[in-house]
Amino acid sequence: MLIEKEHEIISPYTYYLIKERYLAMTKLILILAVSFGGLLAGYLFKLLCEYYGLLNFEKLNLLSGNLKTIALLFMYPIAIINSFWKLSISDVSFLILPIIGLIPLLLGSTSAHFLSRKFKILPSKSASIYISGMCTNQGSFGGLLAFFLLGDQGYFYLQLFIILEIVLYYILGFPVSSDISKGSTRLLHFNFQTLTEKPVSLIPIAAIFAGILLNSTHIYHPSFMDTVAAFFIPATTAANCLAIGMTLQLGTVKDYYKEISLVFIAKYLINPMIVLPLTYILVIKGVITLLAFKVLVILVFMPVGFTALLAPILYNFDLDLSNSIWITTTLTSLFVFIPVLYLILS
Repeated sequence: MLIEKEHEIISPYTYYLIKERYLAMTKLILILAVSFGGLLAGYLFKLLCEYYGLLNFEKLNLLSGNLKTIALLFMYPIAIINSFWKLSISDVSFLILPIIGLIPLLLGSTSAHFLSRKFKILPSKSASIYISGMCTNQGSFGGLLAFFLLGDQGYFYLQLFIILEIVLYYILGFPVSSDISKGSTRLLHFNFQTLTEKPVSLIPIAAIFAGILLNSTHIYHPSFMDTVAAFFIPATTAANCLAIGMTLQLGTVKDYYKEISLVFIAKYLINPMIVLPLTYILVIKGVITLLAFKVLVILVFMPVGFTALLAPILYNFDLDLSNSIWITTTLTSLFVFIPVLYLILS
């Protein structure tokens, strides 16, 4: 069968390719619109509030915090529960993927700290470089890209990769960054108290176990949950980006070109060169699937996470540098890495 269009005859296969390319481009535009559009909308709202005196910084910060809380407590957990509820769970994947997911975070922070010491960066700036090398925007940007590009199974693998992410940030990343800002060179300082001080951060982990429980008890999975999850995944990213834009402090990025370059080398050069070849060996050996490897590729190239901006506020080191690193890695990811990953992996 042939399809005629404007005096041209094309085969069904050609028509299928055209349709798929159109859908791929539409998804890419949606990803950029949701993430960058939310960030820009939040920042413009902040400027309007400052210009017309509608809301001061404290109220904007409160509004931003409420948005992030809504996303964390209601939107994000629903998508996670749906992902683990409906899919079959491999015992091997469940055990090994969370461990693999920690490797880029530990390697990124360690190599970033090594580079900052090599170039004799001041302690307050070294702390920002270290925590930026560790904290990665895997849940929002990574989750959105994995869902649109690799579907429910990709989003499921992503949740397994990042299940221990928050735990690592609070019991290791925050205490070590505080020590580095005071001149310490040690990279191991576990503090479980910081985790208990932020119990809300355990909500995503609780959602994972809720999904596993529903899955293991074979409770019927209603089809409408897929529709709800498909809405909440981009909505979570949009809400977080909107909240970040409301409190975004644009530092003088050009003043930190050296420090920003060190983070880029650690996260986007050293990390992929070591992590991806090693994990691809696991694919060849049949330990993890090719789809799981594709998800890891996405995670490795995600920008610095918003959590990296919390540590300098709590421990009083260079927030302006952290802001500058966050801005540059986020914009680079949005307009370089995400489009390239989308074209390659699709």
